[in-house]
Amino acid sequence: MKKLWSVILIVGFSMGVLLSGCSQNKDKEPVEVKIDPVAEETARQIRKELRTPIDKAQKTQELGDERTEAIDQALKQK
Repeated sequence: MKKLWSVILIVGFSMGVLLSGCSQNKDKEPVEVKIDPVAEETARQIRKELRTPIDKAQKTQELGDERTEAIDQALKQK
């Protein structure tokens, strides 16, 4: 019986801790994040540098697809 009470006490304490951890003050105002203009420009340049090879690869793929389609059309006409 003593073991049962200790288990109930431990479970009750655990549930109390879990429930109190989940309850947050929802009335808090959101914190505004200010980004340094230099960091923003750097991020923009990095995005541009990363996108350039991807854009080139997509353009090359499109040109290859157009060429393949043109060849297929030419073969169908013969």
